[in-house]
Amino acid sequence: MRFPLHNAPLWAEALSDVGASIGFSALALEVARTGEALWVGFFAALGYLTLGPLLFLSPWVERQGLARALLELRLARGLLFLPLPFLPREAALLVFYAYPLMVLTDLALVAWEGLLVRRGRGRLAERSGKLYAAWEVGGLVGVGLGPALFALH
Repeated sequence: MRFPLHNAPLWAEALSDVGASIGFSALALEVARTGEALWVGFFAALGYLTLGPLLFLSPWVERQGLARALLELRLARGLLFLPLPFLPREAALLVFYAYPLMVLTDLALVAWEGLLVRRGRGRLAERSGKLYAAWEVGGLVGVGLGPALFALH
């Protein structure tokens, strides 16, 4: 299957979203595995606590340049996901570890949406829809990988 070159950034972002969604699903499963209800609930609410850093760091994303910031944020998130299999399985540690990952993901979304508006205004709805679909597919794959992740760890 050949992918058109003009869609390369879209495919790269979609692949990044699928990977992140699988990673967040694995992280949620590991937190749930601890059985500590307080931390499971806190993990579920953690996504709403990224709004503060988003408000303060979004101008930085704009000043860096949207494409450069997007690349840096995606690389930083990828590097933060790498040690996840080696972390101790303590709910509090995993929840606090997830927070910077969520902030990086949300900031990269700000950069990506800004790029879409500036460079492809005519296809904004289509490309945003494809990325949302990629994120949802990643979530489904992540949930499907749950039993395998439990068996391996």
